[in-house]
Amino acid sequence: MMSYNPQNEQIIVRSDGNITVFGLNNHFKTDMPSKLISITAPDEYKYTIHKVNKVLKKNLSINIKILLCSCICFCCTLGFSIWPSVMINRKTKRQVRNILKEENERIYHQLGLHWSLGKKSFGPLPTVEYVLQIDFLSKPQLYLPDG
Repeated sequence: MMSYNPQNEQIIVRSDGNITVFGLNNHFKTDMPSKLISITAPDEYKYTIHKVNKVLKKNLSINIKILLCSCICFCCTLGFSIWPSVMINRKTKRQVRNILKEENERIYHQLGLHWSLGKKSFGPLPTVEYVLQIDFLSKPQLYLPDG
């Protein structure tokens, strides 16, 4: 497995959807960052983003309905009514991470990239947003002596 190269910058793909539940939004931007233009094909980039957005759209639309219903019962259940929404959010993050793992193994590691789901704080408020992080992998040094 290749190691991460801290010298290269990280590319951040932010969300631009209209529904956010526990920091996870229902849609990521499909515009390809300019730093990736010479590295990967636009079709591959859009395919990966489309797979992630499909999972987010499906799960977060269900999650918002459950969250709204659970807020009504919040006081009566001592807060336990929010638990299904938290579990769906965890499941959604796990599915996105699995998609990114499959895509990394399928194409991106061969191109020297590693996609992951990460948390970033933007703006003055202490809110956290989930973003897609694209890291550059360092090239293995083949000409170094053994030992």
